[in-house]
Amino acid sequence: MTSKAQAKQSLSGVPIGNNSLKIKPVDVDEDDLNLEELDPFIFPSCMVGIGSVASGKSTLLFNLIRILQPVFGDNVIIFSPTFTNDPIMNKLMEDDLILQYFESFSNETLQRILKVIGEDPDPKSKYLIIFDDILGMKNISNNIMGKDSKFLQQFVSTYRHGAGICREGQISIMFFIQHYKSLLTTLRVNTSYMMFLGKHSQKNRKQYAEELSYLTDGDENKFHEIWNESKSGKYDFIMMDMRKQKIYKNLDKLMYSQENELTGEESNIKN
Repeated sequence: MTSKAQAKQSLSGVPIGNNSLKIKPVDVDEDDLNLEELDPFIFPSCMVGIGSVASGKSTLLFNLIRILQPVFGDNVIIFSPTFTNDPIMNKLMEDDLILQYFESFSNETLQRILKVIGEDPDPKSKYLIIFDDILGMKNISNNIMGKDSKFLQQFVSTYRHGAGICREGQISIMFFIQHYKSLLTTLRVNTSYMMFLGKHSQKNRKQYAEELSYLTDGDENKFHEIWNESKSGKYDFIMMDMRKQKIYKNLDKLMYSQENELTGEESNIKN
């Protein structure tokens, strides 16, 4: 890869239709969300967002891509079956915040992407590959859930080291899914940051507490307490740092750390 234009040509996806529907700029103040002060994010990483339809996933994704521009620039590639029908996703392309998108997934496409990334001559370049609700894509059962899932699972296991094609540390990945139970075991054990958006049933929250309360020293009641405090607003979400074992409300309020056992309004990561 010798230029951004050549990269886009190599990764050419489906044509983008004209979309006159405008969205208001996402409410992000880059001064308030200085990446250097955002303690959670260490790259390369695997981020997973879990939320149903209308939970604010597209808005969060837009925010994250803007916030992470100092790391990835526009080296962002998205797989999303609803890309052209989502005005927020279209805004990403209009604002030149992403390199390319694909409305269908295949192992062959992912391999081609990795080959193009591996040919990037810039030794400092970093790429973010996003898989947005790919379980809703055609033939996805053959690619992920069926016998032919090995390549993607191997990629999730080896992305930190370049998946045998790219430089070590060159790639980070992000998955957005609707249901926690859709998480492949390989993805679950390699997740660096997990975000829960929107409403989740009592039954599901009980499962989360059973499986994730190691973040609160095994205290499931504390887990539920932090969950309720972190998701008090309609579009509030909870983010769990699986590496440092910390829990955040949205991106900037530390709700719990095993080191300090903080709760509620007691801490902001900038303080």
